[in-house]
Amino acid sequence: MSNLHKLLNSKIALVILIVVAAFLFKSEYSAWQKRKSIELEITTLQNQQNVLEQKNQELAKSLDYLNTSDYKEKIARQQLNLQKKGELAINFPDTLSSQNLSTINSEQNQKNWEKWWLYFFKD
Repeated sequence: MSNLHKLLNSKIALVILIVVAAFLFKSEYSAWQKRKSIELEITTLQNQQNVLEQKNQELAKSLDYLNTSDYKEKIARQQLNLQKKGELAINFPDTLSSQNLSTINSEQNQKNWEKWWLYFFKD
């Protein structure tokens, strides 16, 4: 027993115990860091999953709307110029035709005195 007691009290045993404790601490610290990293990654992936589920729900709602007869009728009227039986379609001309635009552009390029001259002495 005295040999064991001497061994435990020796400096070599103390150094060995410190090295073993340091090794155990380092391995435990590395495992703790890895667990924290994995937990962070899990949290990030769960957040991404929530965002993707929300987008998926929005897309499903959009798809449901696009499959409704109201939407199909709206598109048929707007893009294909279709109408129901008995309806009368009226097309209004654009308020500014190309001829009107050229007249406006030429008036904007005229000098002020020319505009007044045409205002008073126009046919």
